[in-house]
Amino acid sequence: MFVMDFALLLVQVSLSLVFVIAAFAKLVSVEKTKRAVADFGIPGKLSFVVALLLSLSELVIGLLLQPFCWPWFGASAALFVLTIFTVAIVYHLLRGNSISCNCFGEMQTKLIGWTTVIRNGFFMSMAIFILTVGPSLKRVQVATWMSALPADQFLALLINGLTLFILIIGGWYIVYLLKNQGNLSLKLAELEGRLINIAPTKGLPIGAFAPFFSLLNKNNETETLTTLLASQKPLLLFFVNPDCGPCNQLLPKIVEWNNTYVGRLRIALITMVSSKGTSPPDYAILKTLIEQDRVVSKSFQSMSMPSAVLIRPDGTIGSPLAIGELAIRNLINWVLDEDKHTI
Repeated sequence: MFVMDFALLLVQVSLSLVFVIAAFAKLVSVEKTKRAVADFGIPGKLSFVVALLLSLSELVIGLLLQPFCWPWFGASAALFVLTIFTVAIVYHLLRGNSISCNCFGEMQTKLIGWTTVIRNGFFMSMAIFILTVGPSLKRVQVATWMSALPADQFLALLINGLTLFILIIGGWYIVYLLKNQGNLSLKLAELEGRLINIAPTKGLPIGAFAPFFSLLNKNNETETLTTLLASQKPLLLFFVNPDCGPCNQLLPKIVEWNNTYVGRLRIALITMVSSKGTSPPDYAILKTLIEQDRVVSKSFQSMSMPSAVLIRPDGTIGSPLAIGELAIRNLINWVLDEDKHTI
């Protein structure tokens, strides 16, 4: 009975830590959490509120799961939330949508996949274990043993437990920082050395999630950032205008890049309806999305045309905003330099 009692205690504490860490990670990167919530289908105006409520709910669940709180209620809530998450993830996977989970905030920014479903299934099994085994145990052995300890030994046990917890979480976060510091340093060095004529202050910060958008294409079909990233290839997003002379001069080259490197990256145009009622013939060849009032362009801080930005397969910004033909050519060369760069 002691073994089962200890196993129950271990599962409660472990699942509690999972929810507490996830909650704080989401709160630290609330903007990315907002974006992830929006990708799951929550309207933009409600995404921030839902992201905040989700983070706080996970924190409450983590606290409820503590052995000396209300673990049965915490496990019930955890199972409910995990079930909703898993159903939503499976739905989007079956539809071929690529969405960043942001389950653990900055600690994990991978896209959802079947491994996410398996992981959630494991957490759900932990909650079910608490719900099924917990009520059948008196759960007095560990509590009795702890209550029988002298005050100094109990305090030492508590301090050692807290120290172990801090070491585990701190070690995990240090590994995360070192890993990402290396990647960031490499990419910044690459960008500084290769992307000449692209001011680092232009566009959104590298690593930030690209603003979500949903636009109609030339066939009146809805295209979103998620569908454009579904191929798991880097996305090169161009901002052009049919009434822009330099844009039209660059279009044949964009068509050439699109045909030549179709297996290595995806190219899409964000444009507007021409004031003259016409559009270049190249628009019919390329993936062309129509925006209104330059809303999407402004969200990417594109104020000049032609311009382009790289979006990584995980939905994050991969380059500064390249403005003008020379800067765009440099960006293309950098993206395609696979021997030295990893997107």
